[in-house]
Amino acid sequence: MKKLLPKTKYSPQGFTLVELLVVISIIAILSVIGLTIFTSTQRNARDAKRRADIDAIANALEVGKTINTATYTFPVFSASFAGGAFPVDPTATQNYCVNITAPFVAATASWTGACGAATFPNSVSIVNNTPSGTPAGWVVCASLENGGTGVNSVYCKSNSQ
Repeated sequence: MKKLLPKTKYSPQGFTLVELLVVISIIAILSVIGLTIFTSTQRNARDAKRRADIDAIANALEVGKTINTATYTFPVFSASFAGGAFPVDPTATQNYCVNITAPFVAATASWTGACGAATFPNSVSIVNNTPSGTPAGWVVCASLENGGTGVNSVYCKSNSQ
C-alpha cells in the first residue's frame, strides 16, 4: 500500500505543531460557547423558579383573604404550597418577604436578603412573622438575575383587590 505522507527526517509519525494548535483552539472556542450557554440557561431556570414561587405565594395570600373585612391572614402555612414546604430562593436558603404597607409599593432591587426591618421596612417573612394589625394590601417581589437594571430586574405580585 502506498503511503500518502512522505517520511521526514525528524518524525515519521505524529501531528505537526500547527495542527495541534488548530485543534486546541477549536476545542477552546467550543468550550467557551458551551459554558456561556450553560450559565445563561441556569440563570433563566432560577428566574423561572422565582416567578413561580412569587405566583404561589400570591395565590396562598389570596386564599387567606377575609372577605368581610378585606384583610389578609398571616403567617402563611406550609400546607398552602405544593410539596408542603415554603418556597425559598434557588440560590439561598432564605424565605421570600412580603411588604404589607400597600399594594402599590415601588419595586426596588433590594428584595433579596433577610426579612429585617432595616432591609425591608414593614415586611414580614411568610414563614413565621405576623404583622401588627390586619394588612389590607401586600406586595411580594423577587430580584431576577436576567432582568437587566432597575425595575425590570424585579418580579412583583400584589394583592388583587
